[in-house]
Amino acid sequence: MSQPPVKEIRALKRGIQVMDELCRTGAGTLAELNRTTGLSKSTLRRILLTLENGNMVRRGFDDGRYRANVHLPSYTHSSPNPQVARLLQAANPVLEETSNQIIWPSDITVRDGLYMKIVESNRSKTPLHINRQEIGDRVEMISTAAGRAYIAFCPAAEQTRLLGEIESSYSDRIVEAVKKELQVIETQGYAIRGPEHTGNTILNPRLVDKLSSISMPVMSDSDVACCVNLFWPNAVTEELGGISLMVKFLSGVSRKIETRLNENG
Repeated sequence: MSQPPVKEIRALKRGIQVMDELCRTGAGTLAELNRTTGLSKSTLRRILLTLENGNMVRRGFDDGRYRANVHLPSYTHSSPNPQVARLLQAANPVLEETSNQIIWPSDITVRDGLYMKIVESNRSKTPLHINRQEIGDRVEMISTAAGRAYIAFCPAAEQTRLLGEIESSYSDRIVEAVKKELQVIETQGYAIRGPEHTGNTILNPRLVDKLSSISMPVMSDSDVACCVNLFWPNAVTEELGGISLMVKFLSGVSRKIETRLNENG
């Protein structure tokens, strides 16, 4: 006896189409997905909401772009990092809260080789106009507050390996300066931007932002899950009474993300 024909589930097929597009491009806005998939914006909103509720995709807090949390078999070469998805699920509500409490912006960064990759930010939610299209961009590890915080607080074996890679890529003077700074960072609990760093990134190598920044780690067990930064203009540092208030505020932000991350773990 022959089986009756089985029809495709149209809604599911559309959801796969959206996931396929996000895996192919890495990220997309509602308008971009409308243009590339041909699906109406109202249909896309329903699909994206369903995928968000199922933790299949996430929407960037800073740039509003949708990104896949899981990969499809045809795009394993560019598969999303589930650890980053879990991290941002914990961090984004804290970033939103932070943007309502203070005018200075924050970034969430994770290690990417000898660089720190910006995976989220609340820059667009603050009045400080600085290089707002940065999600996915990278900054050097050894000269930035985020990179130095990561090196200082990562497990000993990872720190030794990183310092070895740095020694083979940078001058002895820079390496020695970083090594001396690590103990200070561990003691005080935060890192500051190196004087040689101007705010430049891989995508924007000539940027001079005239900002100060500090960074702290967010720990998951003994590993550094990410680093969280706080930026403010150099010109107002004295008016703020130094960086002590910034350190206190960022410490609270870091602890909140850490608590949420470990609760979700």
